[in-house]
Amino acid sequence: MTTARETWLTGLLAVGFLSAGVAAVAAHGDPATGFELSIYEATTPTFWILSAVAMVAALLAGFHARESRALRAGAVGLGAVTVLSVAMLPLIRGYFFFGSADSLSHLGWARQMAGQVPGAPLSPTGLLYPGIHATAVAITGVTGVPLTRALLYVVLVYTLVFVVFVPLCVRELANDRLAVVAGAFSAFLLLPINNVSVFNMPYPTAQGIFLLPVLLLLVVLFVVPDGNGSRG
Repeated sequence: MTTARETWLTGLLAVGFLSAGVAAVAAHGDPATGFELSIYEATTPTFWILSAVAMVAALLAGFHARESRALRAGAVGLGAVTVLSVAMLPLIRGYFFFGSADSLSHLGWARQMAGQVPGAPLSPTGLLYPGIHATAVAITGVTGVPLTRALLYVVLVYTLVFVVFVPLCVRELANDRLAVVAGAFSAFLLLPINNVSVFNMPYPTAQGIFLLPVLLLLVVLFVVPDGNGSRG
């Protein structure tokens, strides 16, 4: 039987998902028309206000839905959608490319790997860290999108990997219903990016950091093969 609390939290999540969707539409409706010094400052305030509403709704629902696994999953999903929309801003707002300095070097190497520049193509074995370049070339080969956008999809995928696998690690370690929620919202802060002073753009260090939770989960599963996490 649905309780009054569950009904209220369901409505709150509905408002949150609606806010996140309208925020993305607002950002898409305000595309970049030229060079922007900061994509975050140039993005319409409507996006940030509605994204904040969505994240607050996710937080409230996540930490108040103690008895409903579905509501907790919905809250975590809403938080993930909101933070991923921030990571997707260059794609949502139609950027040709997002990144400077080293990111431009990696774009050049990806183009060499794809044979898009004069001279012999660059072999993946010719780079110490060819992962994002080879992935971008593969995305371009399958979808036909230019490498500039393929690299932005790579950034999005690795961000998704981080926000998914951090709570999975917590799930295996903690025996508490709200631990996964706490782990998820900790992941949504993208603290490694902020603390290590790299940026969420095509840059092997940033993508390598975001891949680390996958390795941590494998270690946890090896050390604790039966798992101690809550399945509720």
